[in-house]
Amino acid sequence: MSSVRCFLFTVAISGSLALWGCSQQSNRPSQGGPPTQSGVGSSQQDALDRRLQQVETINVSQSKELKKLQSRVDQLSQELSNSQRARNVTPTRTAPPSVAAWRLLKKGMTKPQVTQLLGTPSKINAGGVLDFWYYGLGSVSFSDDGVFGWSEP
Repeated sequence: MSSVRCFLFTVAISGSLALWGCSQQSNRPSQGGPPTQSGVGSSQQDALDRRLQQVETINVSQSKELKKLQSRVDQLSQELSNSQRARNVTPTRTAPPSVAAWRLLKKGMTKPQVTQLLGTPSKINAGGVLDFWYYGLGSVSFSDDGVFGWSEP
């Protein structure tokens, strides 16, 4: 008397990986050795065990990579949120910065450093390669690395 057992093992990580197999269980020994309790010969069982171990290793590796990527997405989302908040600053009218303050500007200064030095800009144009902050007739341009340049009034 014989019976056939089939199985499908699927792992969905970055696409899909499926293991599909069938085995025939009988009272006679199979080519791969005596049948095990599941009806799979020992060499077949060893091959399945090795493949399962490979899939589990891939799963662990991809889980770690997924956690790293999720962490990076969270970090970039926070940076984007902070950037959008900085770009949505409602300008307030303040006294124009002094000439002495303009002369203290240096390339690479951060936006908070410029705000501390010159005050709140009267107008902000953001969203291109450079952001421009206007102080009356003067302006400061920013790149990702900080102050890129400026024009004193």
